[in-house]
Parts: sequence; C-alpha cells; structure tokens
Amino acid sequence: MEKNSSEMKMILVIAATIAIVLTGCSDRTQHLGDPNLASPLGPYWNAIESSAANDQKNSPNSEISYGELVARCMKEQGFDYWPEPIKGETNSTVDADVDEQILIALENGYGIVPRFEALDGTVASEENQDENELYVSTMTSSQFDAYTLALYGPVWNELTDAAQSGDNVTWEWEEAGCDGVATHAVESETIMFSPNDDVTPFDDLIEQMYAISEQTLQTNTGKQLLNNWSLCMAQSKFDYLSWNEIPGQIQNEYDALIAEAQPTALLDQDVVFVDETNSGLPDRERLELLYEKEREVAAADLRCQFEVGRDELEREIQVELEREFVAQNHDRLSKMLSWFELHNS
Repeated sequence: MEKNSSEMKMILVIAATIAIVLTGCSDRTQHLGDPNLASPLGPYWNAIESSAANDQKNSPNSEISYGELVARCMKEQGFDYWPEPIKGETNSTVDADVDEQILIALENGYGIVPRFEALDGTVASEENQDENELYVSTMTSSQFDAYTLALYGPVWNELTDAAQSGDNVTWEWEEAGCDGVATHAVESETIMFSPNDDVTPFDDLIEQMYAISEQTLQTNTGKQLLNNWSLCMAQSKFDYLSWNEIPGQIQNEYDALIAEAQPTALLDQDVVFVDETNSGLPDRERLELLYEKEREVAAADLRCQFEVGRDELEREIQVELEREFVAQNHDRLSKMLSWFELHNS
C-alpha cells in the first residue's frame, strides 16, 4: 500500500469525530409539543411542526441520513462509501427499561471518547474492519488523495496547511466536499427555525418558546432537583453540579489528550488534523482510562436521573412555565396560531 500511515490515521480520526458531532444535533427540537404530555404550548407546537412538515415534504433530503447523503454524493464523484450507524442509534433507549438503558450507557457512554484502535487504525482481521476502511486500504496514494478531496473538499488541504502555518481558516460547507454537502443538508432539515432567519412574523415568540426548557433548572424546584442528583452522583464518587456539564468536561479531557500528543494539530469544526511528523496518537493507557471513565459516569448519571425523577419533575416544571407563558402571551399566540393555520391550508 502506497499511502502514508499518518494519512490513514487522519481520516479515521475525522470519521470518528463526525459521528460525535451529529449525535448531539438538534437539541432545539426537545420540547413538550406532544399533546399526550398535556403541554399548554402543544397546539402551538403542532401548528409550527405542521408548517415545517409542509415546507419539507418535497425536499429530496427530508428522510435521508447523513451517511446516505455522503454515499450518494461520493457515488456521483466516482467513489463508493458505506454509511455507518452513529454510535447509539441502533440501541435506542426510548423503549428500553431502566436496567437496559443503564447497560446501553455502560456500552456507549456519551459517544465522545473512541477506542484507541479507532484512532490507531490497526485492525486484527478483516472481520472487524468496516467496509470503508477496507475500501480505502486498497487505494494508491493518488487515489486516496482524490477520495479525500471528494469526501472533505479543498478545505481539507487548507486546514492541514493552516495547522503548520498558524493561519485561521473558516470551514465552509460549500468547500467541504460530500461531508459539507451532507452536513448542511442534515442541519437544514433538522433545525426548523433559526434565530437568524426571518421565517415568520413570530420568530421571536418561537425563540421564547424554545427557551422555556432552558429555564426549568433555574426554578427553585429545578435547583433542588439538581442538588439531589449531585448528591446521588457523589455516592458514586463523581463530583458534578449538573448533568449538562459532564459531556463538555469529558470532551475537554479528550481534546487535551489529542493536543498533548500532537501539539501542531488543528482543531476546527470538531475535526482533528494531524501532520506527518507525528503519529498524533494519545497515550494509550490514559485514553483507555478516559474511555472507561466516560462510560462509568454515563451509567451513574442515568441511574441518578432515574432515582431523582428528573423526567417527571422537569415535565411538571415546564408545564407550569408554559402555563405562565401562555397567560402572558395569549393574544400574540392566538395570532400566531391563526397565521400558521392559514399558512398550512
């Protein structure tokens, strides 16, 4: 094989980080719009979502995953690509009981820290090597360069050069190959309304509706809920004030390991590029310790959330906040509802 091993490691690291990025996508859609939850804002969310569905029903990408979009794009460029399930997707926790969900957390963690082998690129046998790795492993250096250009676009070389020069390069999806095309398509379909887009005359009201879920933990009941959860975590020897801070802290620890191993690495758009003078691989023992820590923390986090009744209490808090919001904004909400009904007809 003519390819430089550092090049192979680069593409494996990038593939791993893309999955992490997309796993955490679209927190904005987490609200109580389901009428079964007795949400005071339910009728308004239903009208908004019906409008979004009407706008997207003719979209060619509305029900296509990131991996499928990349595969389609790469096929147009003359390459094969096999979509891979994002870690955690195949083991949905929606219908699992508490014990099953905790087992899933022990297996997947938060989807942040990969196994060392995923960064190393070493594979014991073809049986545990995925199709994309096998496909790339047969390429010559020039074929691999063309493949990389198609997959990540000209911005790949710009970002790699910037890692050496210290220049700043902005990631633009138009210059990011099939990855950019697919990422842009997924984000466009997932986020219904952006705070920077003038979509409706009621965008500011919709943003306030989204923000209600962020206020639940600021209430007295929410603060007590967090305190109870924190005390539960302390019993497992973990010191955290909120479940929201855990993924960020683990991500920072992982980034620090990568940066320490490769000081000239460029971290941009959650992608790690390594140069050819260094393997760019973190200390294996420390990475594996962090890998295990992530999964232990994730399981403890989930267990404590169940013990303190997070879902039920947050739902009660949010319903009360929504009642107050509807009372304060009744007239404008009614106008918004009429506007969407007209728009949907």
